[in-house]
Amino acid sequence: MMIDEWQARKKQEMLNDDKEIKVKIPLDYHIKLHTVKVIKGQNISETVKAALAHYFQEMRMADAAIPAAPTVMVTTDAPATRERDLVL
Repeated sequence: MMIDEWQARKKQEMLNDDKEIKVKIPLDYHIKLHTVKVIKGQNISETVKAALAHYFQEMRMADAAIPAAPTVMVTTDAPATRERDLVL
């Protein structure tokens, strides 16, 4: 097996690994997450994973629905006249 193939496979495996992070959230979010844990028996990590997966899916769909902004060329009459890209 070539090194590149091994690295590509290892990278894909690593993307599926869980990574622990420390975040600060408002107290009411913590209470809501704990409530889900108690009522549904679902741990907080799984609840957050599901919520983030839903959020990122919504963002992908929103990004796909927005057409790319047009690029307009504008020439300025500044001392050193040059063209600039403007995104409207």
